[in-house]
This record gives sequence, structure tokens and C-alpha cells, in this order.
Amino acid sequence: MKIIAFSIFLFTSVFGFTQTNSKPIYYYDVNGAQMSKEDYSIKSSRYKSLDELYIPIALEKDTCYLAILKKRKNIGKLNTSQLENLFLNLNYNPNTSPKKFSIIQYHPGRDDCNNGRYKSNGYEYNIYHRGYLKELKSIFDHNMFWIHKKDESIKFHKVKYINWRLDNNQFIEKLFFEYHYSCNSFVILNNLNGNYISILGESGGNTVMEIAKEINKL
Repeated sequence: MKIIAFSIFLFTSVFGFTQTNSKPIYYYDVNGAQMSKEDYSIKSSRYKSLDELYIPIALEKDTCYLAILKKRKNIGKLNTSQLENLFLNLNYNPNTSPKKFSIIQYHPGRDDCNNGRYKSNGYEYNIYHRGYLKELKSIFDHNMFWIHKKDESIKFHKVKYINWRLDNNQFIEKLFFEYHYSCNSFVILNNLNGNYISILGESGGNTVMEIAKEINKL
């Protein structure tokens, strides 16, 4: 099954083909229930709060297209086994380097949004900005993990103050990021109880700060 598009605005070019493409399109909500095209368009509107935002995903199958919705903000909890496996994958021992939280910044590989970029653009709350990273460290007790999907076209080692790690066996992707979400995604995890909040798709440092404050309440 092929992922066609991430943005609802691509649906006019990818799915706005009723006159030229014979494959039917089926629309589904986050729970897998079929819905109308009209309801799908309303749900996937960008003009909503972070808690109400949905990401439209277009998938191509042999006989049809599937248009599905994913919540942009997800709140969950890892069980003990998942938490232990995650720490093992990250090569992190919470007993020797205790931090209450872990932040995983995930780069999905080159796409139209990031174009392979992973450097600060000078914007104060760009996720790669040194000033933002220093501020976040001063107010939030965390380990930061920079994880990237394998992409031979991107030289992740070039930014020396960021320790990029390859997502071996797509462990992080399978655990938190089921599909390719444009630009970047992140998750903040409570190392003590397994609670987490993930944000799918492009996010700046201000969103990370917002979620960092929120997860303290879980």
C-alpha cells in the first residue's frame, strides 16, 4: 500500500481526479469508521486548535484510494515492556542518568516540507535553534533524542551539536509515527510512568514547550 499524500490540499490534485481516474475513494475517521467526503473535508480543516486538528493521509491500494484521518495530538501510555524496549533502543539507562522526561525529535526523511533540512533557520523557536534548546533545558528536566529515518540523501552528521541517531529497525517510527508525517514529529515521554504526548507533523519549539508544560500534569 502506497502513501500518496499528507496534506489535504494535495487531495485536489491527487483525489480531484474523478474525471480521469476510475479508482473509487473511501473516507475513514480516526476510529476506522467510513464517513462522507464532506465530513472528511470538515474534519481535516487546518483552522482548529491543536487538540482538534487531524492529519489527512491518502493511501493507494490496487483497487481504490483510502483517505484516512489521524489525530495530530496523541496522548498515550507505554506499558512496562514497551518502556524497557524503548530505553534499550535509545541506549538509555534511567538508573545511571535519571531524568523525568525524554523528548524524541523525529526526522522522517526528505519530503516537500523539510526538503532534507535539519538546521536552524534563525527563527528563535526553530527546533534546531541553540537558544531555544538552551531555554528548554533550563525549564524542563529531560533527555533529548534526535532520531532520523534512514535517508542516504541527507548527511545528518553535519550538525555537530545535535547527536543524530538512526532509527534502527524503524523502532521509533513503528511505536509512535505510523505514517510519514511531513517535516518532523516529536513525542515527550514521562520516563517514570510511561505517559506520553506526541505531535505528528511540522512543529516548532513553541509547540514543544507547550507540550512539555502539559505533560507535567499527566
